[in-house]
Amino acid sequence: MHYQPPDMEEIVHSRALLMQPRFATLWLTQGLAQTAQNAILFTLLILVLQLTGSSAASSVLVLAFILPSVFMGVFVAVLLDRFRKGTILVVTNLIRAGACILYLFFNDDVLAIYAISLVFSTSGLFFNPAIVSLIPSLVSRERLVNANSLYNFTLTGSQLAGMVFLAPAILKLADERAMFVAAGGLFTVAAARLSWRGCWWSSSVHWERSPEGRSTSGAIQRHSGRTSPPSPHRPSLISTSACSSRLRGCARRLPSITARRLRSTPTLPKRTAAWAWCWRRRTGFPRPSSTCARTCA
Repeated sequence: MHYQPPDMEEIVHSRALLMQPRFATLWLTQGLAQTAQNAILFTLLILVLQLTGSSAASSVLVLAFILPSVFMGVFVAVLLDRFRKGTILVVTNLIRAGACILYLFFNDDVLAIYAISLVFSTSGLFFNPAIVSLIPSLVSRERLVNANSLYNFTLTGSQLAGMVFLAPAILKLADERAMFVAAGGLFTVAAARLSWRGCWWSSSVHWERSPEGRSTSGAIQRHSGRTSPPSPHRPSLISTSACSSRLRGCARRLPSITARRLRSTPTLPKRTAAWAWCWRRRTGFPRPSSTCARTCA
């Protein structure tokens, strides 16, 4: 599949996303972690070549970074669905920071470098998918394209910053030990930033006002136990589905509860209530009471 670089106009318009603290934290974490990862790869390639004097040994190092994606790529999505994305981001950054400490003590053993690289690359497999899956839950639908463009731009820019600027500069001024310390510091800062903003990495729904004044949402986690906040405007399709699913659960237990909920919910339009009532009938749930039928009419 041919890679399409992001349009510069979309990148300029996406700068407004950085004014949002939630998305700015995610973007900063992505930039720091991916820059450190690319700098580590560049440093290890030079270090292995200096220790062995063989280009085949450097190829084995690259293979150690690629092999985990071949065997673990199938299970990444399953594990991401079972755990919170914010927790996965913090844990993967801490694991890679610990790997940088191990590089610092075993930088003269090629076999140890290969083993640490396997752990390093395996933990990195969960980072990018977690970032991508969190973006729709932090921005509205109108800004989702700009957010994805900024993600692609940061992904490319981190390669340039890590392999062209950061790693060569530190290796020129100091040695590989200083590079390992710097990379570990970047991973630690990224994890600390996520932990400090950890209160909003829960399964709650993020709501944002669109320019048209409607209430929009990015994505709703399935394990979320909260509904949409009250709004005088018409809810989006996702919020309507969330309200309808809760109405279906109430109708299964007690139709009168559903009737009172329909009468006390100002954000649910009448046609949405009628649609939920027809849905309950088609799915075989008990027929609602006459009060509910009059409310849905």
